[in-house]
Amino acid sequence: MKHISSVKEVILIALLVAILSIMSNITININVIPITFSTLALMIIGIVFDLKIIFFVSLIYILLGIIGIPVFSNMRAGLNTIFSLTGGFIIGYIPFCVIISVLYDRFENILYKYFVLILSNIILYTIGTMHYSFLSHYSFINSLRVCVVPFVLVDNVKIIFAIIVSKRIHRILKKSEFDFGGIK
Repeated sequence: MKHISSVKEVILIALLVAILSIMSNITININVIPITFSTLALMIIGIVFDLKIIFFVSLIYILLGIIGIPVFSNMRAGLNTIFSLTGGFIIGYIPFCVIISVLYDRFENILYKYFVLILSNIILYTIGTMHYSFLSHYSFINSLRVCVVPFVLVDNVKIIFAIIVSKRIHRILKKSEFDFGGIK
């Protein structure tokens, strides 16, 4: 039975990586750092699925991009993308996802859930902004103006959307006759 579950998990992870790759390429270019829907996809996956699933989804996504498959925003790929100004945000996806998966379901309070997603975004912002600041030689404060300020409102909308949608997705998957495995 474990082999069937493992095969299901591999298929599920592959499907979620494909969804994440598509969502990452839905972009709105506003400055050096585009608005992408990758964080929305990662929040929903991290809320609905367990830590193992979201960890491997984010890790495989990053590795696919590093080896040259154009999964990053604007169809970018390669190690050079990780070492570009926006690469810190990609690196930050792993702790972003881990925080969501570990903390989100600890309490049923909606305000708590909202603040977990805010915390995960703060961690992502911090890693991405530090990376950007280091490579651009901007001060951390000036980097915040580029990397965080333009995204706060949009990311709050994504957070609210993720809370609403993930609850519905979770309910649908739980009622499904197919055992997806990895669902919280």
